[in-house]
Amino acid sequence: MVRFLVACLLGLFSLLSLSADVCSHQVTVVYWTAGDCQWCKRWDTEAGLGPAFRRSATFARLNFHMVFKPRLAQPFTVTDYPGELAWLQQRVAAGEFKTPKVVPAWWVFVDRRLIDTYWGTQAWLSRGANDIELLVKEACAS
Repeated sequence: MVRFLVACLLGLFSLLSLSADVCSHQVTVVYWTAGDCQWCKRWDTEAGLGPAFRRSATFARLNFHMVFKPRLAQPFTVTDYPGELAWLQQRVAAGEFKTPKVVPAWWVFVDRRLIDTYWGTQAWLSRGANDIELLVKEACAS
């Protein structure tokens, strides 16, 4: 009888964890931007696409970080990365990646492995948001 109850409780916990929509893979979106970038400002504003993405169910299930430089003419530097992206800054410094030459840009990682990149708001409109939504659904379904 005790084994039966333990088995039932374990089954219940399994069902509860599935319904909680726990993602088995970590999806990270890195948004590259600059303070004087007009297209970045458009994406960031209420009239733009950024706020809609930040309110989405997809956004709630991923890690989103911004790498911000004050001016387009400047290169990205160590201080532009938030602390949570130290791993990415180290990989850029090691030459594994080159920072984007065009902003706005989005890099999409799954478990810190680069999956896709998008440059410019047109790329975001044409495929970025939809691709990320599908990727998050897949990462959270397995």
